[in-house]
Amino acid sequence: MRALIAALAIAASIVPGHLLSASDSEVFPPVDNGLLVRCQTQITAKCLADISWALSQEEKRGFNLGQLAPIFAQLGQWDRADSFLAKMPSNDIVSKVSKDGQVKYVEAERLAAALSAGKVGALRPIQDPFILSWAASRLLGYLPRENVVASDRIGKRLNEGLWKRLLPADRPIKLALLKHWERVLDQSPTYLKVSLADKFLLLGEATQARRVAKRIKPKPDDVGRDLIELLLRLGEPTRALDAIEVSSPRSRGLYRTLVAKYLDTQGKSEEASKVALDAADDSFGVNDFDRVLTTVELLAEMNRVDLAKKITAKADQLSETQGRFRSFDISAVGEMYGWAQDLQACLRLQAKAGAIGYSGGGMFDLGPELKENVATRSLRCGDKAALKAVNNRWLARGYCDFYRRGLVSTEYILQRPQKLTDDDAPRSLLFERAAECHFERGESAVALSLLHRLLDEARLSADFHAARSAAELACVFDSRKLCGEVLEMAGQVLIKAVAARKLSAQHVVEFAAVWQNRSRGQ
Repeated sequence: MRALIAALAIAASIVPGHLLSASDSEVFPPVDNGLLVRCQTQITAKCLADISWALSQEEKRGFNLGQLAPIFAQLGQWDRADSFLAKMPSNDIVSKVSKDGQVKYVEAERLAAALSAGKVGALRPIQDPFILSWAASRLLGYLPRENVVASDRIGKRLNEGLWKRLLPADRPIKLALLKHWERVLDQSPTYLKVSLADKFLLLGEATQARRVAKRIKPKPDDVGRDLIELLLRLGEPTRALDAIEVSSPRSRGLYRTLVAKYLDTQGKSEEASKVALDAADDSFGVNDFDRVLTTVELLAEMNRVDLAKKITAKADQLSETQGRFRSFDISAVGEMYGWAQDLQACLRLQAKAGAIGYSGGGMFDLGPELKENVATRSLRCGDKAALKAVNNRWLARGYCDFYRRGLVSTEYILQRPQKLTDDDAPRSLLFERAAECHFERGESAVALSLLHRLLDEARLSADFHAARSAAELACVFDSRKLCGEVLEMAGQVLIKAVAARKLSAQHVVEFAAVWQNRSRGQ
């Protein structure tokens, strides 16, 4: 269903679990009260893993078993990890591929643990590039992601959050791993070659990264954002543009926008502007107005409002084409007018999109999505009355932008209701994203005040997911002392939630891995 459904899927991947899973209504197995009391008295990674193990004993779903195995392996509980793998079904091609993948993740954990202990000989029998790739990620992590435009909202938390759990290893061990991986690289798909080059960059080995990059021969439908970003990191925009020519037509607009931003940062504004215009044409070619909007926003950030207006005028004409998503396209064009500094046209088109509505049918009811799009875009374009129509989830998503524009205040969000509708996100999500925004802006006093409000809500509602989010903010942005205190509180909330049969084995064991990282001082 075009880029809109893809956007929904991406949004789903970054929304806290309690807003997406069925766990709020699902009742999980009971856990022995003695185990809960022992863990409540002194939380450890081991006792949390024991709770997760108890919760998982009735689990038969292959996907869930596969998710548990690698995390138990991270905890060094190899027998339990292997038992999950043994229980995974493999009676058809889909389940067999899934099981094989999880087996590789566990093998990669064994290799990473051995290398962390200095056992470089563990590399010798490993010839699978995927296993080597995952082991390298456990020792080196990932290069930080960056915004294409400011509204992407990629910040410190996304790059350094509690998901980031690295094993310590000496530099010679890491370099030996990468060189061994390079020797078996020829049979690898492009994304693994890109990953190896990225890992060399993480070690500061740019020459080796270039050597790996030269072995990449882009093929149709085998060019991803990761390859374009690698080539730009290596200062090769021409080669990036060549790779884009053989990429999927639906992705070319975004990839050219990446190149345009890079060229602008290098002081090549005219060249950047030309590439941005080509990016918009690519997105028009696949009728993807969301990607066109990204290009328009970039041009506005580049102070090329003249070109933003040119693209917007073309988009306005094309949006008149009848189709199931016409109202979404018109709303997107309205925001383009906002970036092109025509706020009245923005408001006019939001009203038009809302009046047309959505009646496309299908498996998703996108009417509420359209309503929130119209409300948030109207707010950005100066209609402060639209704020009343923006629910907690969408206000949280755009809070930092709204705050920067003077459209919302911390006092306002503290007075918001718990939910505007039954299917809205709880107010705690709004406190969470607002606190993150103010930490990113360097406004620690405001951020800490909101963080404490988030903690209060988590305690009152025994909401583990809100408590975990508070811990992540404390650990990423504040002191180690506060990080430890909030993690302890989140652990206590977790135990209460398990006692109430509201948490899955996956949630518990993931927090056990976080706790283990804390004990290592990470």
